[in-house]
Amino acid sequence: AIGAIGPGVYFNPNIHLGGLQIKYGVISIKHFLHDLQTWKWLYLAGRLHKPTLSLLPLSSELSNAMSYNTRAALAAAILTIHPDQTSDGRFTPIQLYTQISQLSYKGDLRFILGAE
Repeated sequence: AIGAIGPGVYFNPNIHLGGLQIKYGVISIKHFLHDLQTWKWLYLAGRLHKPTLSLLPLSSELSNAMSYNTRAALAAAILTIHPDQTSDGRFTPIQLYTQISQLSYKGDLRFILGAE
């Protein structure tokens, strides 16, 4: 079973659809909610820190979990950002967005080991 290994998601990469190349993942709602709410794997939760497109309507439970994940990413980014060496300690929106998008990469073995 897919859910028994790692984050419990199966990806189909390199799918050609209408002249586009797409990738989609399949995961149980249980595993998806767990990743969004706990960041145990930060796998799909981390992917959702970046812009995504939902093709289907979301249940209120999923929508709430995704909002929680977004707020948690914002809080984590603010707490870990390195502002420019200015007296007021401010950071730019670009620095904030960059920090948010890097959250999931910092612990990803694929990037640490150079697999991607």
